[in-house]
Parts: sequence; structure tokens; C-alpha cells
Amino acid sequence: MDYKFYCHVCGLKLSINEHLRGAEITCPKCKCDFHAPAPDYATGTYIGDFKIDALIGSGSTAEVYSAKHELMNRISAIKIIRHDKLDHEEHQRFRREIELLSSYRHPNFIHVFYAGKFNNDYYLAMDMITGKTCKNLIQVGGPLEVSESLTYCLQIASAMQYAWAENLLIHRDIKPSNILIDPTAKQAFLTDLGIAKCLEEPSDITQKDMILGSPHFMSPEQAAGKELDHRCDIYALGATLYHCLSGVPPYDDYKAMEVLVKKLEADAIPIGQIQPGLPSSVRKAVHKIMAYDIDERPQTWSEVIKLLQTTLSSVENMNIRPSFNKKFTKTATMRIDTFSSL
Repeated sequence: MDYKFYCHVCGLKLSINEHLRGAEITCPKCKCDFHAPAPDYATGTYIGDFKIDALIGSGSTAEVYSAKHELMNRISAIKIIRHDKLDHEEHQRFRREIELLSSYRHPNFIHVFYAGKFNNDYYLAMDMITGKTCKNLIQVGGPLEVSESLTYCLQIASAMQYAWAENLLIHRDIKPSNILIDPTAKQAFLTDLGIAKCLEEPSDITQKDMILGSPHFMSPEQAAGKELDHRCDIYALGATLYHCLSGVPPYDDYKAMEVLVKKLEADAIPIGQIQPGLPSSVRKAVHKIMAYDIDERPQTWSEVIKLLQTTLSSVENMNIRPSFNKKFTKTATMRIDTFSSL
């Protein structure tokens, strides 16, 4: 059997046989060395009416494949959840993700048009977006261009404004690896609603006192295990913008548990110290959206959108691409109260 997948650096579609699953290989195009994935489903396998082509990506509980619906002649992305890798709560989260994405109609959410079950594994079929995540783009090319970073974050803010208006949704895991970019349309898509929560619902799937999310991007109140609202996502979007512009996440080089502690003690290094060439308006916007004090951040998604639009207008003709600077990692500064040190 053949298994197809994409090189994580250059995007070339590669094919291996059964014996090379998990083996170290070299991409013939970009010459990078990496361990080949070990997909659960071979090329040509049918999942319902969908014929598997190639593995797009995988995580601890799910795999995403490109696949073709034979009757519709439609290329789609199929996310398959392994039932043997999920507990009861994770099953509930996946079902919630299906419900949300199938109901949303917004240009910055990927539309889910079908869901089903195959050999006890749940799967959902989504529109196929050809592109890379923000994290992939940064890993390959370094910090993104300033207006590009602002545009993508503005689109994600628009998606979250829509989701908040629809059902008071908080995502709880906004970060570059959960933002997929269509390079042709210059369009960003927010993905992975697996740990999202709707405040209008009477209870949360998550166990009490459990902290979910990604430490480098979560807000201080999320790291402290406090009650959350949409402003935790506003902080996470600011941290995502920070990563796009600097090439490194806030609190880079600290391990997960260290970050959770540092978030309660100190701010991340001001982005102006990592990228001193950034315009003042951009530095101030990042600082505002990532404010430690929840009441000092923009209080609504409309305010975030207005701030990002104003900032984008101030730089859109500058064509600034920050350089990668690793100098300031592994350090943090005490919380700052003014813009003077940005």
C-alpha cells in the first residue's frame, strides 16, 4: 500500500510504501530530512464516499487528509478522529466542533458540509484550503510582513466577532498553528474549535479547574485558571500577532509549566525590543491587545477590529518585513504600565 503526504517545508507531495512509515527520509525538492508520518489510512482507502489521497497533517487524536468525494467530484479535507484515542470529554468536544463549524457561515471559518462515522471513527468533511498555517510560514520564512500580519489578525478578529454574536463563543486556543492561510486569496481561516466554549450553554464540557489551551498564547487569567470571557481570546490574538511580527512566541524558550508561572509574574519582552524597526502604531497595538490587565485590553471584538484597521492604515504602504532576532528569548521583563519603553 502507498501512503501520500506533504513535505512540511516545501509542500511537495510525497509517496512512501508501508515499510517507510515513520522512517527518516529526505525531501527530493528542498533536501530537508525528517521522519515520515505513519498515516492510519492508505491512499485509495474509502471513508464513506470519500477516497483518501494524501495526509495533510496529524495530531495526538486526529488526522487530516485530502480526499475526493466520488459522486460530487469534489476535493475536500477530511478530519478523522480515532475513537480509541478519545475519552468521553474529547468525544463531546469533537461533536461540538462539528455542530459549530457546520452552522457557521463566515469567510474566515472553514465550512464543514458533512460528518459521519467509519469503523467507529468520527470524521468531518470540510472545504479544502490549499495553504500553510501561520506557524508553518514563520518556521520557513521568518516573521511575516507587517501589513500581512495585521491583515490576517484582522480577519481572525472578524471571525471571532461573528462567533461571539452567534453564540457567545470563546475559542480558548487562538495561535498561529490554528490559523490556516490561503496564499492566493490572502485569506486566513481560524481552525480547531475542539476546546471552544459557548457561554450561553449551561455547562462546560471541560472538567472544573482544568486549564486548556497553549501556554505561550493564553491570557494570564486563563493561565491562572480563572473564569473566562472573550477577552482571553483577544489576548491570544495579540500574542499571535506578536509571534507573526517577531518570529517567536511570547515567553519563547520557556517550557509549558514555566510559562504558566511567568505569565503571573511578568510581561513578555515588549515587541519593540525584539523588533525595534516596527512602527510605533504597531508596537502600541500589540501592547494594547496583550495587556496583562484584562480591563486595559480592547473590551469588544469591534474595538479590536477598529484598532487593527487603524494600525493597518498607518502602515499599509510601508512594505515592512521584520528580520528574525533570537536575541531576547529566554527572558522576561516586569509588567510595564506605559508605552514609553515600547
